[in-house]
Amino acid sequence: HVNIHYFSGDVNISLVDIPLRIEPSTIHVDASDEPVVVELTIYGDNSLGSKIYDGYIRFIAVSGGVSG
Repeated sequence: HVNIHYFSGDVNISLVDIPLRIEPSTIHVDASDEPVVVELTIYGDNSLGSKIYDGYIRFIAVSGGVSG
C-alpha cells in the first residue's frame, strides 16, 4: 500500500519500464488529518518468466491540489 498526504483530487497511477499491469490506474483522494492509504494490485505475466525490472510506480496529480 501507499500513503498519500495533504492532497485532494485525482491521481493517475502507472508503471514505468515495468511490463506488468497495475490497478487501479486512477484514484480520487480526499485530504484528511490522517494519510490516505491506497492499495495497489500489480498483475504479472507468466510468459515473461522471473526477471528483475529497473522501473518505478509513477503517481501524477491530474486535478486538485495540496490541502493545508
